[in-house]
Amino acid sequence: MDRLRAFVAFVILVALGGTGLWIAVWRETISGGIPLLPDAVNDRIGRFAFAGGGISCLAMAGLALRDAFGRRRGAPRS
Repeated sequence: MDRLRAFVAFVILVALGGTGLWIAVWRETISGGIPLLPDAVNDRIGRFAFAGGGISCLAMAGLALRDAFGRRRGAPRS
């Protein structure tokens, strides 16, 4: 059951990370932000935030994949 949970976490994290990176790279503009800053600066901040979130989600997905298909805990090393 632990391997199944880790695989489900992997799938969810890949979806979230892929969405964040898609927004950071291929979206035309990112709206919102801090009202006192110019739109170009707000766009950069938004892209940086989405890219950072996407990369961290993909890193956690790697850990979940390792738990799903990696060596079992307590198994002897070869």
